[in-house]
Amino acid sequence: MLFDDGRTGWLSDASGQYVMTFQMQVAEQLPAFERLVPTARVVVSGRAFAASDVRTAKCMAGQGELPFKVGAGYPIRVADFRGADAFVTLDYSDGPSPRVYQGRAVELPELKPQLLRDPQTIKDSAGHFRGKVSALDCPSCGGAVKCVPGATVHIICPNCHATVDTAGEVATVLAAGHAAARVSFTLTLGAEATIAGSLYTVLGAMRRSDDDGSAWSEYLLYSPGKPFIWLVESEGEWQRAGVLDRWPSWDGAGHAMTGNARFDKSSDYIAKVDFAVGSFNWRVKVSDAVRVTEFEAPGKRLAAEVSRKEMT
Repeated sequence: MLFDDGRTGWLSDASGQYVMTFQMQVAEQLPAFERLVPTARVVVSGRAFAASDVRTAKCMAGQGELPFKVGAGYPIRVADFRGADAFVTLDYSDGPSPRVYQGRAVELPELKPQLLRDPQTIKDSAGHFRGKVSALDCPSCGGAVKCVPGATVHIICPNCHATVDTAGEVATVLAAGHAAARVSFTLTLGAEATIAGSLYTVLGAMRRSDDDGSAWSEYLLYSPGKPFIWLVESEGEWQRAGVLDRWPSWDGAGHAMTGNARFDKSSDYIAKVDFAVGSFNWRVKVSDAVRVTEFEAPGKRLAAEVSRKEMT
């Protein structure tokens, strides 16, 4: 993005969560990329941050005016960090000393966008309207699956259980369907409900369990223009959960804070995926596991999920 004062910045969009960052020069000595893991702490511009995402990726394409050359296969080594609503990216793509980008989480209306293309123009130029829930024919069996073009990138077909990648222009079968014990879910894929004034659609469903054998169901819901939310069903109780833009402070032990609310640690366990079906905004598979740390405050719950590459 180009600003009136000549500055340039980056607006990133990940599953409907937006962050605005600017390249900065910092005085701190920053760690090597190989030493970084999710939850690692760094100090940037005198402020402490926790690593939320550490991964090696590839640039798929570029368009418009950019400050460096891009193209298919362009390698990226990058780590993201969060502290409250502040955000830092360390980009090691050019070598051991990273480029530093600092900014914060934002909501799209906060940026007051103007003169945007209308939905029909976007549909005509891109082949589909990003953000609208639509039906995709499974390339393996032809069955219809609800998805969100540009936002859900992975499908497990409810008809043949094939694994389908929808990140590119053409949906590609990654793995043939396999015989799997069917799991009965309370909510059906494609079901709709009005929640907090917005119409949401159930896109995906997962059955997960912990290391003690307790099991529960999670449903991924989407409303155009809104971030994804989850409905969690456990032993007849329901919770609504969302991914936080503003991160809590966590002492790494038994307490966390968001604003003035203090949360006390209630449990710590490994959660794994036993069954999944529908479309998701990441590549999910059976046996995926994360470490979950849960906290409670009166009337509220907080959970941190940590995998090898990210903390959410």
